[in-house]
Amino acid sequence: GGEPIQLTDVFATKPVFSPDGNFFACYYGEPTGQTKSKLAVIPVSGGQPTKLLDFPLMEKTPIFRWGKNGKELIYIDKSGQNNNFWSQSLENNDPAKSLTDFKSEDIFRFDVLNGKIAFVRGHETSDVIMIENFR
Repeated sequence: GGEPIQLTDVFATKPVFSPDGNFFACYYGEPTGQTKSKLAVIPVSGGQPTKLLDFPLMEKTPIFRWGKNGKELIYIDKSGQNNNFWSQSLENNDPAKSLTDFKSEDIFRFDVLNGKIAFVRGHETSDVIMIENFR
């Protein structure tokens, strides 16, 4: 209940709240046509982002989650040939670090609970069928 409060005046989508509820991470601005997306960490109290990160463009499954400690974001990097989990620290300027080294299959969905990642992995298949003399 209560009156709505505007948290940002910039186009922002897919908000995910931090474990302590003080921040939310979201896509920031419009990544159309870019090879990277901007991801912002914004205080729930409003104001400018405390962090603005370049993230790989995550096609099909643009999901990111907070790590257990609330000091990192976990996401799927789909820019290479294989899908893998990566972690980006929010405390320093260290580069993102790979969490997995899968050699095949896509990651479709995931979530983080108590520092553990649950996910759905597999591959998509499709058939091309030609029907002749259709009535």
